[in-house]
Amino acid sequence: MKKTFFIVFILLFTTIFNYCRLPENNVCLVPTQFVMAKINNLYSLILGKDATVWATGNNSSGQLGTGQSGSGIKETTFTKVASDVKMIAAGGSHSLIIKTDGTVWATGDNAYGQLGKVGTYTTFTPVASDVKMIAAGYAHSLILKNDGTVWTTGYNNYGQLGTGDNTTRNTFTKINKELFKCK
Repeated sequence: MKKTFFIVFILLFTTIFNYCRLPENNVCLVPTQFVMAKINNLYSLILGKDATVWATGNNSSGQLGTGQSGSGIKETTFTKVASDVKMIAAGGSHSLIIKTDGTVWATGDNAYGQLGKVGTYTTFTPVASDVKMIAAGYAHSLILKNDGTVWTTGYNNYGQLGTGDNTTRNTFTKINKELFKCK
């Protein structure tokens, strides 16, 4: 039994070691434990206990953060895309991470301003600071800052940003507490 387990472990480790890639060098250190996973129907993100982010799947909009995008661009094995991360979120075709210093970084589709910063990004770029939690919808994003305030950005045709209107936004907008209704 121990011998079989050891052989399976060696095969699994060898497979992971041979197939993972790091942009910064040729060394691959795979976390021994993962603490969070986020998926949508086309790609997956996982967060290692060592604060590294690994991504796989469709990357047509740069949502994996590998620096590439375009039709047919995809990763079929988990690739390390970020480090020093404490939380991840996977949107429709965009991704958000919170670094250990409380900054939010985003990458991917930004057609509706869902990254919270004007521009096109295929690697993680900073978009907000002093953040405790993040969430990503199909084409919008939400952050909860350390002071307890809620900020949203992106597509708002159905009022999903909670701003009291249907205006799409391309930067994070603070939600006024007067807009919260108790029923």
